[in-house]
Amino acid sequence: MADKDVYLKNDSGDTLLPASDWNILQNKPSNLVTSNMMPTATGWMTDGIAFENGAYDWDHGTAGANTCYRYVDFGSFKLVELNVHIAFNKTIPKGQEILAVQWPDIIKPDTRVHSWYFAGENATYFDDWDGPSGHNVWVYFGNAGTSDTNTLYANAELSMHKTYITTA
Repeated sequence: MADKDVYLKNDSGDTLLPASDWNILQNKPSNLVTSNMMPTATGWMTDGIAFENGAYDWDHGTAGANTCYRYVDFGSFKLVELNVHIAFNKTIPKGQEILAVQWPDIIKPDTRVHSWYFAGENATYFDDWDGPSGHNVWVYFGNAGTSDTNTLYANAELSMHKTYITTA
């Protein structure tokens, strides 16, 4: 196939030349960014996380941060990512809901972000948010499931991962 030149023309028939430098474009929107100006995610952070009622970060003694958060700030909204790997240093009786983690205000949602996560054969569930007035992780060891056990064992790993958008 022979090489052919392709030209773009405006309504008046004038040839438009491609621009390789963004700065020479005229009448461009002022709210556009180039790829080197896009926001980036923070590193994984643990600042402000409080563990409650015997809950602790499941780090296997490596001093890692398995319960953590990060976010991307787009100016008018944030994309927030939560990571939870916890255990309790005590058993939890069946039918008890217990506060496990309180998140810092920096990741506060503007609306209720509420969902349940199944966490194992013992019918343990995560209720991962109370709403704008409180940002907490609750654990419920329920009556459903296949297990006949009456307690959630101490030091049993529980985990969830959540991503949401907020304007707060």
